[in-house]
Amino acid sequence: MSAIQVEKKHKPLQKKLRVIDIWALGVGIVVSGQYFGWNLGLDGNGPVAMLIASMIICLLFLGWVLTLAELSVAMPHADGPLAYGERTGGPWLGFTMAWSMLLECLFGMIATALATGWYMALLANPENPRDEPSLIILSGLATVAVFFVLHAWGVREQSVVLVLMTYAALLGLLLFWGISAADFSAERIWAVPVLGDKGWRGVLDAAPFALWWLINIEGAALASEETAVPFQTIPRGLVLSMLTIITSIGLTLLLGCGSMPWQDIVGDYPLAKVVLHALNGRYPFLWHLFCGIALFGLIASYHGLLYSTSRQLFSLGRAGYLPAVLGKAHASRGTPVVSLFACSLVAGCFVIASVWFKEAIELAILVAGLASLVWYILAMFCLWTLRCRSPHLFSHYRAPLARTLPIVVVGFSGFVLLGYIGKSNAVEIFLIAAVLYLAGLVCFFVWGRRQIRENDSMAMDGSSPAFAIPPPGRKSILELFTAPVLWLTLLVPGWIIVASFWPQLPRFSSDEVEAVIVLTLIGLSLGLVCLVAWLHTQPRQVTKTILSQAESHRENTV
Repeated sequence: MSAIQVEKKHKPLQKKLRVIDIWALGVGIVVSGQYFGWNLGLDGNGPVAMLIASMIICLLFLGWVLTLAELSVAMPHADGPLAYGERTGGPWLGFTMAWSMLLECLFGMIATALATGWYMALLANPENPRDEPSLIILSGLATVAVFFVLHAWGVREQSVVLVLMTYAALLGLLLFWGISAADFSAERIWAVPVLGDKGWRGVLDAAPFALWWLINIEGAALASEETAVPFQTIPRGLVLSMLTIITSIGLTLLLGCGSMPWQDIVGDYPLAKVVLHALNGRYPFLWHLFCGIALFGLIASYHGLLYSTSRQLFSLGRAGYLPAVLGKAHASRGTPVVSLFACSLVAGCFVIASVWFKEAIELAILVAGLASLVWYILAMFCLWTLRCRSPHLFSHYRAPLARTLPIVVVGFSGFVLLGYIGKSNAVEIFLIAAVLYLAGLVCFFVWGRRQIRENDSMAMDGSSPAFAIPPPGRKSILELFTAPVLWLTLLVPGWIIVASFWPQLPRFSSDEVEAVIVLTLIGLSLGLVCLVAWLHTQPRQVTKTILSQAESHRENTV
């Protein structure tokens, strides 16, 4: 039984989510990236290097969610990468992609659960939170238990709670921006040397940590099976969440580094440290208020990550690649209770084990990022293949800049992968990833081999018409201008790699001038793609695009 056929034999998930729910899910999944994790990219690299890396990541993810929305609308299943891979290359590709996303979501969820415990310890003992190991464990386990119950209760109920928590998390960021802006100094950001002692290598080293700003946002696309009108709800919700997060990333990074020496923004609670420094002993209630609200950012992300992880585990069980019990939905509530329990159990075990592994959060962040890059690249291969092989799948939605954005995703993903090479713990990260993928391979052989013969026909997709995909309609002047700018921006990662590994080669200017040029080019591309994405997902434009594609499809068929 393939991922695309399972809905005929299993109870489908309920269709209750709206645009605001997808927006809240997308923002909620990644909002914890504002509260911890990103500051690890500052260490030894500096704020300008981290800013450049963050802008590259924002452009990568903007292209990623737009192209992923195309796949998600074409195959609106909770199976997500499993369905895309099976239809493109059969069970092996489907399982590899699904397993990669499962690891990405699971380790992101683990890191967030651990960070929740640390924030509670910080509130109890601001001077030395490490002296509160019992509170760290109990708080992390309480987060795991409460959200298991909430998610098992129902989709509509957990979605309402997520929307409220997302608003609270954004309120916490507004409070942080206001406090840090009062002590802002641009000289702390644009210091000399502007790229620090590492030069351009600092951008490459910061990139894997910059992933944490937005990692797992694609989990919102898994909700396509639980939305009534996916071709409108999914793209618009994803784009709105991306625009929200891109804005907050810029403000958090610049105001945080501008209000406190970036060398001191260390640890698992960077925003709390910045607020404490900016207040300088004044208004202690503001610091406690911020830390209390910050918890909403962490638990909102845990909430969204549990949703994504459980849906991936549910899809693998439903398709027969993992024990079938994982693919069971509750008879009345329609929630994947067994998968939710399995995810929560693993997260709880890691919370307890973190007492003996002090670097658990950093490792979890980097392993999640590595797994995410694997499936991003494979997903673009699926998109290219299915556009040619099965054009009828894309009759309802096409991404803007359809030929350029997949190249952007693959190129920038490869750039971030290179950033792992220079890590001091690179061997440990790749070893953990290798063991996890080996475990996935064992699972595939134990439970999934019998699916190969059943799914061979799906891999070839012989029922698809053998003509090229119809064009996505007439391109606007804005898109015609944006495409060459994006192609020019694709040269930036290449330039950074050359300047990082071969700094002795002749340079055309100083670090300061080169940084200004790179920031301007990436900023222009990011702004243009944001504008294109916003206009493309307006309700009128979606309807117009569907009618245009339908007409092109009929003409090609005749």
